[in-house]
Amino acid sequence: MASGILLWLVMFMTSHNNERAPAAQSPRAAESSAGRGGPRHRVPFQAVRWSVLVPLKSLPDAKSRLRDGAGEQHGALVAAMREDTLAAACAASAPARVIIVADRPTDARPEDAQTTAALVFVQRAAGLNAGLAEAAEFAATRWPADGIAVLVGDLPALTAAELDAALRAASGAPRGFARDTGGTGTTLLAAVPGTALAPAFGPGSAARHQAGAIELPAGPGLRHDVDTLGDLRAALALRLGPRTHAIADRLFG
Repeated sequence: MASGILLWLVMFMTSHNNERAPAAQSPRAAESSAGRGGPRHRVPFQAVRWSVLVPLKSLPDAKSRLRDGAGEQHGALVAAMREDTLAAACAASAPARVIIVADRPTDARPEDAQTTAALVFVQRAAGLNAGLAEAAEFAATRWPADGIAVLVGDLPALTAAELDAALRAASGAPRGFARDTGGTGTTLLAAVPGTALAPAFGPGSAARHQAGAIELPAGPGLRHDVDTLGDLRAALALRLGPRTHAIADRLFG
């Protein structure tokens, strides 16, 4: 293992196994979606297994726009949203593994390790996209038969079913992305085996990713990232994960 890269397994107290064997393919799963409208994806569900990267910026710098509204609850809110996002990703069937991409070793471990199973990769390269490219290269080398996806860590209403549906669609094209609720950002970027991930996150990322990827179907929980307290209030219309819901109750009464 290269010097400076730290990778370990964070275990959680359920029967869930984060390193999954490929699921058996049913006859119905191999059917094309042609005839039901929409793109023709002739790749069966889970024909592509996925290494899902979740970038987590260290606190207290993470999610600075939430600090004004959340006050002393800022750290707890950010941690709760991450835990709910990771829990949904780990519960999904399509990912073979979930890998936290952390910018500091001391902040890599989830706040509540009992709720989540995830590998942790500590980046050496500076910056979000450089760190993701580094983690993607690591994953592609270690698990070359699997696709690579980036899932943002502030999706407190994400469900496992939404992630599975998006990754199923991503299996049918070299690269795909999911657009956020605002329309300009990206919440999921996926590349099948043999295709460079080419992450271009940041303001206006949807337009950059769209230039080289198909737009994936995305449910409301997958699209609704939370950057501000207003975003969190709007997310109350969805079903928030339990940790985020508890913090929202404290903030909004």
